[in-house]
Amino acid sequence: VQQTADGGYIVAGQSNSNNGDVTGNHGDYDYWIVKLNNAGMIQWQKSLGGSGDDRGFTIQQTPDGGYIVSGFSGSTDGDVTGHHGAVGFFDYWIIKLDSIGVIIWQKSLGGVGYDYGNSILQTPDGGYIVAGYSASVDGDVTSNNGANDFWVVKLSSTGAIAWQKCLGGTGDDRAFFIEQTADNGYIVAGVSNSTNG
Repeated sequence: VQQTADGGYIVAGQSNSNNGDVTGNHGDYDYWIVKLNNAGMIQWQKSLGGSGDDRGFTIQQTPDGGYIVSGFSGSTDGDVTGHHGAVGFFDYWIIKLDSIGVIIWQKSLGGVGYDYGNSILQTPDGGYIVAGYSASVDGDVTSNNGANDFWVVKLSSTGAIAWQKCLGGTGDDRAFFIEQTADNGYIVAGVSNSTNG
């Protein structure tokens, strides 16, 4: 959840409902994006995804009044295109929305393994930085050190990969949060079960 420029709030998560406050579910879990006013009343809501398991984790309002969302998707249909690997295996799924939740662009990032996109923010150059973890060794992912690695991806303003890094060892390493630092670098937090790499 984040407060928006109009004093309301934007919320990202996941839902497998298709009643009550939720409409448009594509099957299984979808990203569920909800815009609230400053009193907590729903202004609009969107179910985004496909027939597989799609779960949103982070949302940020962008200077153009829209939103950038990260999470992961196991779908190959509906709103999701470019998925790597088999149905049910997850890719980072990054969505750029306009101010009323319409998809401007979406990107599936990863390989044939499991890729979980946990944290995203816009960078001063208008692009985006994403952190999560990946067990892939192909597709968009290079230099995996074994099991899950922190996978940090720098995107352009249109979602093209500028660079990507796998960080970790042969154990299970998972990134959960990323922030930009004053020197224009990044600080990443997560957990590691490695003793090498």
